[in-house]
Amino acid sequence: MSAMDRLRLEAKYRTWSLAMGAAGAFVRTQSKIRRALYPGKDDGLDTVVLLHGLWMGSSCMRVLARCYAAAGYRVVFIDYQCSAEPATVYLAIERTAVRAASLGSRVHLVGHSCGGVLAVSAWLESQGALDVESILCLGAPLNGSQAARELLGHPAGQRTLGRTGGILCAPIARERPRHGLRQPRIAMLAGTRANGAARWLGVIGKDSDGMVEIAETRWPGLDQHVAVDCTHRGLVHRRHVAAIAVAFTGGSPLADLAGPRLNRALVPAGDAGRTSHG
Repeated sequence: MSAMDRLRLEAKYRTWSLAMGAAGAFVRTQSKIRRALYPGKDDGLDTVVLLHGLWMGSSCMRVLARCYAAAGYRVVFIDYQCSAEPATVYLAIERTAVRAASLGSRVHLVGHSCGGVLAVSAWLESQGALDVESILCLGAPLNGSQAARELLGHPAGQRTLGRTGGILCAPIARERPRHGLRQPRIAMLAGTRANGAARWLGVIGKDSDGMVEIAETRWPGLDQHVAVDCTHRGLVHRRHVAAIAVAFTGGSPLADLAGPRLNRALVPAGDAGRTSHG
């Protein structure tokens, strides 16, 4: 790589780093407002814990939150910044699960991207002691992220990833503990539309959602893995994906939900025209 190419690549990383920092500051402000919209009630309803991805916040999970709330779930957000240690997020997940269980509520974890990695890792770290019914990952690189590894090779990328993002660089444990309170259903919805920042930076291929390679989502410990025509960000912004997520949490197999015909049936009226974009 020539000196000019290195300068151009560094400029790209710096541009992305600045953009993500500005976007993250705005999103965190909006997230404080968003959390107040779904406070939930201590009434024993099933609890869905939503974990956002890096450089995002709970406001980015608003489509999922609305769909779960409309389906009768108690919605809880866990916000974290890139500077947070993963262990801090694990503790927040554990405390939320314990609180929900004390109210007679079953707990389901839904995580996008890094949030999905944190959700599965929290359960693995607990050696099965974390009492959850299901874990749904949306575009989560459980096998490690090539984009994250490339970012760590540049100073601007290191600042962008933070401590939390470091968890994305290596695969998580490949074996599920076979003891503990229960074996949750663990599933993955992976996007196949390769349009995103990692593709722009040239660090991943076309078999991806633009940020995460499909192969990076095929963790051996999954019960189900289904690919949908969607970008990485679209996995949390599209109503038909949220409808699939709600149906999975309710006990339906992903394979029975992700077909085009059933996708159309799941999409709320007035949203069908937007299901094929992003």
